[in-house]
Amino acid sequence: LINYLSIAIQAGYLRSKKLPNNLSKRLNNIVPLKSVITADDVVIYQLDEKKGTISNLSDYEGIPSSENYLNKHLKVGNELFDKLLELEEEL
Repeated sequence: LINYLSIAIQAGYLRSKKLPNNLSKRLNNIVPLKSVITADDVVIYQLDEKKGTISNLSDYEGIPSSENYLNKHLKVGNELFDKLLELEEEL
């Protein structure tokens, strides 16, 4: 979800650049123009149920940071899945 928000924000940034018609059409093919958003319209919070905290997810030039609680756990999950695929290859 965070990655798709990043895509919508980047598309909004590009749309704000007053693209020529041909580039605007290409942008619309990638991200429908009705779906783009600006960084000023987005605030993302992450919850940590173990610590009991809610914090604002940092960003880089308006794009949500990839350094977040969810991504860290997705990385662990992906590594575990890779290990399962390696095990499957040995069958």
